[in-house]
Amino acid sequence: MTAITKTEGANQGATKIKDSAIIIMVLGALIALSPFSIDMYLPAFPAIAKSLNTSIAKVGYSLTSYYFGLCVGQLIYGVLIDRFGRK
Repeated sequence: MTAITKTEGANQGATKIKDSAIIIMVLGALIALSPFSIDMYLPAFPAIAKSLNTSIAKVGYSLTSYYFGLCVGQLIYGVLIDRFGRK
């Protein structure tokens, strides 16, 4: 058996902090991706409406359905997480 020295313990702590920082950066990038994709999608509404031969208001329903699905998904996911816990 070997004992953990202070430097090994410090290195493990530094690794955990580094891993946490990477996870936070990735999650932050994923959160920023949704508004970015919507900002690219909104200016395309007239072109989408023209190519589908419909009105811009009807194309807007696709954005509404996206947000509705996002909200319902979060509600379901939140209940499941509360019920079964994160693993």
